[in-house]
Amino acid sequence: MKIETKMYIYPTDTVWGIGTSIFDEWGPSLVAKAKNTSNDKPLSILFSDLNSLKEFFDIPSTLSDTWLTRLFNLESTLGLPSEWSKGKIPNQVFQNKPHICVRLLDHPEIASLLIKVEAPILSTSVNRTGEPPALTYEEANNFKEKHCPKATIISQGTIKTSGNSSTMILINKDLSFNLLREGNKINEIKDLLQLLSA
Repeated sequence: MKIETKMYIYPTDTVWGIGTSIFDEWGPSLVAKAKNTSNDKPLSILFSDLNSLKEFFDIPSTLSDTWLTRLFNLESTLGLPSEWSKGKIPNQVFQNKPHICVRLLDHPEIASLLIKVEAPILSTSVNRTGEPPALTYEEANNFKEKHCPKATIISQGTIKTSGNSSTMILINKDLSFNLLREGNKINEIKDLLQLLSA
């Protein structure tokens, strides 16, 4: 018997996000259906702190806690080599790609959500493919009513969205990197990335 997927819509520091527990086998396909996108598109994973991130990844000490904290505070998504995964993340989340993208948002609302779900959650923007992402509660709620009425909106109105998509960076095993998408704080992020090659 299929257990009903619990989908959540929540604000982030960039735009509104949508996701389920990473352990819900139907989560990626239901998120894809709500967004009208492909089922095989990899999704990011949202964590609330570095300790929980490190429960799922072996991150080399070269990427220090200070460096990671600074990066995630700059509205970024970080693709980690899948080889660094401890094997706890289901394949359907990242579709066996060479990187697993993660976000970290240290905020009480997000921490409370992850405690409720008892797992990290999928993270992708609230919007249909080709449409702009939701930036306000009203836009997120309209999306919910039209495309996933059983979803739960999580918000006490204390997270302010910047209105820009996150900067997306892929880190390779040799600590080289590729910038896939430039967001709001790209200049500060570039300065931080330069420290890796210094």
